[in-house]
Amino acid sequence: MTKRQLVKWLEAKQSDAKAEVEIQYATAEKAYFAQRDEALKINETVDEVFRLISEADTVANRWKEALEKVEGIDTTCGWYTSLTTKLSDLSDKENIRMYIMKDFTDGTDALRQLKAKRSETLREIEKNYINVIANVESMKNAKTAVEYLEKLGSTCPL
Repeated sequence: MTKRQLVKWLEAKQSDAKAEVEIQYATAEKAYFAQRDEALKINETVDEVFRLISEADTVANRWKEALEKVEGIDTTCGWYTSLTTKLSDLSDKENIRMYIMKDFTDGTDALRQLKAKRSETLREIEKNYINVIANVESMKNAKTAVEYLEKLGSTCPL
């Protein structure tokens, strides 16, 4: 194995390490959001708003059906700003959830710390691999580079 191959291998290991941090962060973030959503009663709010919107939609549709029976009244134009159109924007829980989530910004210390820890960990990985790669490149030959990596606890592919 050449020094260049060792460097390529280290770059791949660096990428793997970063990917693992991203997976761990995504898992921690998901757990944080689940806990936050439970504490803020987001799902209960979505369910209640959905129930009320569904009731409003039913009332509006009954009224619209009654209008259709009146000669000369056309209910098919459906202006963009009409009640029917506005209610249809909120016809499923995902849209309601999206709009509810726009009602606040999560600036909690817990989330800031989680994001800061992710960034710091990624910076440390980058810094460490830059140093190790620089050391490998400065080695006299691949054999001494492999010995150096083994001292660091790495098992190089040979």
